[in-house]
Amino acid sequence: MNSGHKMKPKNYKRGYPVAVLVGIEQDHAALWHIFSQVAKQQQTIPLGGERRDSKALYNFHEAIINALRPVLKEGVRSIIAASPPRTNYAQDFLSHIKAHHTWLLQGTSKATFSQITGSASSPSQVAGLTKTGAFKQLIEENAAEETENLLEILEKRLCKSDRSEEHTSELQ
Repeated sequence: MNSGHKMKPKNYKRGYPVAVLVGIEQDHAALWHIFSQVAKQQQTIPLGGERRDSKALYNFHEAIINALRPVLKEGVRSIIAASPPRTNYAQDFLSHIKAHHTWLLQGTSKATFSQITGSASSPSQVAGLTKTGAFKQLIEENAAEETENLLEILEKRLCKSDRSEEHTSELQ
C-alpha cells in the first residue's frame, strides 16, 4: 500500500511567526499575523466614533494595544503599522505608544515598531504589501533590531549574574 513516497500533509505550512501587521484605516484596524510563508488575519477592530474625537481615537488605539498583548506574550516583537497614502493613521498610533505605553519601547518587553504606507484590510491588499521590497526590508531591519534587543537583555543579565557571583564568593 505504501509506495515509498510521502503523502503531503493536509494542512499547509504557515512557517514561523515574523511580525504583526496592523492595517489602520479611517474607521477600523485589521490585525494580521505575518508568518514566514503566509499572513493570517486575526481580528478587525472598529473605531467607535469619529477620528477627530480624541477620546474615541484614544480608545481605538488602546483596543489595538490590547489586541497585541497576547501576541507580544508569545514572543513576537516586530509590529508594522500600515496606513493608506496621505494619512497619518500609523504615525498617530505610534505616537500613542510613545505617549502611553513606554513599556513597549524598553526593557524585556521592548518591541520593534515601524510603519509602511499602504492598506492592509483585505487578503489581497496584505498579499500585495508583503511582496513589496519595502516590506521585506522592514522585516529584515526589525529582525536585526530584535536580535540587538535580545543581545542587550542577555548581556545585562549576564553582568548581573557575574556581579552576584563575585559578591557571593567575597562573602565566603
